[in-house]
Amino acid sequence: DDLIKMRVFKSLREFAEEVDDFCVFDFGGEIPDKDDRNKIFLIGPEGGFCEEEREIFREKSTKILSFKTQNILKSETAVLAAATFCILQ
Repeated sequence: DDLIKMRVFKSLREFAEEVDDFCVFDFGGEIPDKDDRNKIFLIGPEGGFCEEEREIFREKSTKILSFKTQNILKSETAVLAAATFCILQ
């Protein structure tokens, strides 16, 4: 089995239409727990998502996650943090 699978979409709307059960890493979210580790994670831009994008998440009732840190993670670092979380849980 693969530990991590990655797929690239043309737009956030396309992703939201094709994927039903996912979590989003964004500012101000909940700390991830064990139940989240098998979900699909969407990691956004370093500056966070815009209001239009957050509306898509509200439409899908998507869980918003965030790591407990004072630092703003680069997208590349956030991917590694999410992968580490999944492996260690």
